[in-house]
Amino acid sequence: MLIKEERSNRTIAGIFVRGCLAGYIGQGHDPERLLEQCDIDTGILESPGLRAEPEAYSKLIRALSTELDDEFFGLSGQRCPPGAFAMMARACITSATLQDALRTSFRFFHMVAPSVQFALSVQGEEAVVTVNHVSPGSLSDQFLIESLFICLIRWSSWSIDRHLLLSRVDFCCPEPRDADEYSLLFPCSRTYQQPVNRIVFGARYLQMPIVQDARTLNLFLAEVPGNLLTRYRHDDSLTAQIKRRLSSTRYDELPSFEEIASHMNMSTQTLRRRLKAEGNSYREIKDSIRQDIAIYHLLRQDLSINEIAELTGFAEPSTFHRAFKKWTGLTPGAWREERSQQPTRVNDPEPALGSVDIC
Repeated sequence: MLIKEERSNRTIAGIFVRGCLAGYIGQGHDPERLLEQCDIDTGILESPGLRAEPEAYSKLIRALSTELDDEFFGLSGQRCPPGAFAMMARACITSATLQDALRTSFRFFHMVAPSVQFALSVQGEEAVVTVNHVSPGSLSDQFLIESLFICLIRWSSWSIDRHLLLSRVDFCCPEPRDADEYSLLFPCSRTYQQPVNRIVFGARYLQMPIVQDARTLNLFLAEVPGNLLTRYRHDDSLTAQIKRRLSSTRYDELPSFEEIASHMNMSTQTLRRRLKAEGNSYREIKDSIRQDIAIYHLLRQDLSINEIAELTGFAEPSTFHRAFKKWTGLTPGAWREERSQQPTRVNDPEPALGSVDIC
């Protein structure tokens, strides 16, 4: 079934359907036959406004993996054997913490699919996961990198039973045409034409315990890939709801905890408890917004570092320098200098500079 010209959090944009088919088409296969088998109208190959049902898209992903005998969908110079993700998840289920699980998963993929190399590092209060595609082949690997990140984020969130809140995402590829669709996938700062593909999130998540077991893993794997690749929708966690509500206000005008609780129609005790259950706090949400503002202007080169310090609510530039180094491992000046040597596209609209809309 196809949804025409209707942007819905429950449907899949045509750009993702075409992206997953690129390797299949590149190997000389007929995409129309496969689309028809999966109940997706072949018109989606040409019409940018058409969308597919999640169930049909999930069926397409499974069919591609089976026909190509490759969980990388023919988008890498080396094949990833079907069942690799499930084997990786089983190898990680006894890990003590998310950091242990990530390191085990990266070693696993280095053995079974060495064309894609993951690395984990900690820089200040940030954890950074990079993906280096060493055998990309002749096709664009944009869809593959996006899919690897999405699978990693959702598997990690499931493993610790906490929403993993991203700080930013960097891509080597050019800015995609349908940029709005990516705000649903990655609700954070996104930059393109970067030297490496990476996701950045709070290092505190790394020490969170793995709370799943073999029984819940079997249930999780029974829904793969539907629970990994088809939920292209807004993040509905309370953390994300609050961050979206506050994303258009100046940092020095953010509401108090009591005010945001009132706007969310709950008591302060309930709000604090629910945020804690997601592994976050209101202070951490505000810090995340503060980082977004700082990084946005450091990338744009439109303000001095002292002006950015003032804009992000720091009374003294020296305090901003210390906080930024704690976040990223670098001072604002060093971070800006490092990024200025690379071509950058900032996709997001200007964050946290307008009036807040809380209603």
